Amino acid sequence: MKPKNRICVLVLLMMVAATSPVLATEKTLTKIHTFHSATPDFHYAADKSIEEGGSTYHLEDIDYQLLETKELYVSKRVSYKNLTKRQVPAAKKFQIEGKNITLYADKSNIIYRERLLTVSERRSGGSGGQSFPEQKILTVKGKARKAKLVGVKEQKTRKPFAVQVKFLGAPEATFSFNGKKIRLDQDKPTWAGYEEAVKRHLKLATESRLTGGDWTSPWRTEQGRTVRYARFTGTRPAVDYVATYAYKVYDAAVTYDNQREPGEQEYTVKATCTYTKDGFSLLQTLLCVGAGILLLSLLAVLILYVISRRRKTRRLLK
Repeated sequence: MKPKNRICVLVLLMMVAATSPVLATEKTLTKIHTFHSATPDFHYAADKSIEEGGSTYHLEDIDYQLLETKELYVSKRVSYKNLTKRQVPAAKKFQIEGKNITLYADKSNIIYRERLLTVSERRSGGSGGQSFPEQKILTVKGKARKAKLVGVKEQKTRKPFAVQVKFLGAPEATFSFNGKKIRLDQDKPTWAGYEEAVKRHLKLATESRLTGGDWTSPWRTEQGRTVRYARFTGTRPAVDYVATYAYKVYDAAVTYDNQREPGEQEYTVKATCTYTKDGFSLLQTLLCVGAGILLLSLLAVLILYVISRRRKTRRLLK
């Protein structure tokens, strides 16, 4: 390369080096922040200016990027049955997305329904309703409930009974039972048609029914007479009285929520803040340019001096 060309290249490099302090004044700085917004109109309160590396940077622009949209309103509908009063728990814990979250009853979103539950009490005989109190305290599932008598019904039924009969005679004797000659079985105190004969003998109601008979003792002597005892069983008509007591209970449907409004959302946003470095003043710029020109001149003189010395050296060598 010719000396003149070398000089031009060196001069160009020195000009670039001299102007680099001026170009450096246009550097930018980027800061990234993640924040939450309650509205889709994102706004991040970024610093208007920041200090870094001994330089001051001023906010130039903010770019927003939506990362996530989250529904803030959480609710659960719960039903209750057989409450003793019109009242539901004010707060309740729920397992939501693996977390224990406490939700609160929305008092404006509770529906109550009153119902009557009944309990029956049965008694045999008596005078019916007069034997039942008008009110009583019932224990239902471990809780005391005040109940009111709402009615008494008469219910016909059959009750079991048993009676003892004494036979007088001897094992081989023929007995006269209500005008009928019979011979008793050694295994059972029964015979054909014994049911009606025993009912008349015992003066039982015609609706009574005998279901069987058994000996309850062997033949034995009592007061000089041979006797044996038998037991007859059966059913007879009876009356039961059934009282019905009623007490109030309440069913409820309530919405529990986290005290947010339906449709309320939270936005996760990334804010990219761009800052511009402060530029030099006019005087600083002129000084930088002047310093660059002076440096360039000194380098040019130095290069010319070096070239001149080389030429002289070559002449002397010739």
